[in-house]
Amino acid sequence: MDERSIFPAALSTVVPATEYPQFFYWLISFFSVFKLGPFPKNALRVRPEARPPLHSLAAYGRLFRLDIPCEQPCSAPLGSTKTCLLTELMETMKKQLICLALAGTAMTSTTVQAVEIADTGIDFYGSLRIMLEHAEYADDTEYKDASSRIGLKGERDLGEGLKAFAKYEVAVNLDNEGDSIGDMRYGYLGLSGDWGAISGGKVASPFYDAVGYYGDYMWWDSAPVYYTLDGGSRIGQSALYESPDLAGLKLKALVQIDDDDNDDEGQHQLGANYSIGNLTLGAAYTDAANDKDIYGLSASYSGNGFYINGAWIDRDDTGSGIDALIGVPSGKNLYTLGLSSLDDDAGTDDFDAVILAFQRSLHRDVLVWVEAMAWDGTLYGIEDSNVVHVGMNFNF
Repeated sequence: MDERSIFPAALSTVVPATEYPQFFYWLISFFSVFKLGPFPKNALRVRPEARPPLHSLAAYGRLFRLDIPCEQPCSAPLGSTKTCLLTELMETMKKQLICLALAGTAMTSTTVQAVEIADTGIDFYGSLRIMLEHAEYADDTEYKDASSRIGLKGERDLGEGLKAFAKYEVAVNLDNEGDSIGDMRYGYLGLSGDWGAISGGKVASPFYDAVGYYGDYMWWDSAPVYYTLDGGSRIGQSALYESPDLAGLKLKALVQIDDDDNDDEGQHQLGANYSIGNLTLGAAYTDAANDKDIYGLSASYSGNGFYINGAWIDRDDTGSGIDALIGVPSGKNLYTLGLSSLDDDAGTDDFDAVILAFQRSLHRDVLVWVEAMAWDGTLYGIEDSNVVHVGMNFNF
């Protein structure tokens, strides 16, 4: 559909896009004469970023403010003729037409990212992902979910610079005809202000945000060293503090409650990132309860038409290694080359891996991708093999 068309496709087949303002003028006049309506109120609230582009709002302006004579005093006279705003002339009916028009826009505009549940200030969002996997070691091709998720998030302004926020996100499984709802990915509440933010629940790992993230830029096969050494990405039953931006420096600290239900009970994490120009550096530390502490460093540089990322991680009594990649964006395409190498302390699970990836954006929220990984050594318990993934993501 032409991105300039901001009304539903069914309507555009009857009325040309260039005639929308005139069409709605006569439609509104018809309803006003015969006093038809009202329509259901507040059918959908559209977030500011979901509104149509400015060139489309010009058409709305021609529709919503009409020079229609009226006999009563008007709050917004235009020239010497007594006129009124459309919202003052037709009250309930035209408000609902505006609402319905905006609802159509929310369903068709390419700028929509999330839907706000009416009158709640809560956003519903998600990312649905599927893929085909062909693994040489299994000599088989399978249809799989590629880490789909849905969630709710929102915040409240408490005044005096203080805000409350919350997020709840769960995994969804698109390759299972039975139970499709998986484990909770995030679930926390918090407060934020000029001093930073503090939250409690299942939160993002400071170690991942400072180090692991920079080696994990692809969709499925990236950062094999980080995931082999189990650096962690989300930590449950925890309290997290995030500092404000301190002249390019951001700090995070996490304390996990000592609980028998936790696999890594009582762990503590520290993470820091410092950005200067196009360069970002990171460092992180995890004090693990099993005495297998984790250390990490990262670096990321964005150049003219490319970026380079690297993440080094070391886990006591386990191993150390690096995940590195270079990405080259080109229009709607992204080409990525990744290199990973792990030195296992026991000498039994060393590996070297090469990853090639291609991504094509079909829309701001829709993309397709292909990734191929080959490795020498033992990766995820499999020796000397390769795997290819072809996937699609739909974000909302």
